[in-house]
Amino acid sequence: GKVCAVPTVTKGNSTTEIACTTGSAEIKYTLDGSDPRYSATAKVYTAAIANPSAGEMIKAYAYKNGLFASGVVEHACV
Repeated sequence: GKVCAVPTVTKGNSTTEIACTTGSAEIKYTLDGSDPRYSATAKVYTAAIANPSAGEMIKAYAYKNGLFASGVVEHACV
């Protein structure tokens, strides 16, 4: 079967963006280092994350109906 692409995390000047090359896949992420696939704190990504704090750990994965979910990407905020 097909699998969603692992999301990429890109830090800008004041925001951090998460993107996936799989068309119309949804992305879920956490900022507390927990696994977004199972965490109660996971949020659906809708817009760039404003000023994540140094030391926060962004973890994200992509999913879409009909495809297997991607692996989890980890990004330590500095």
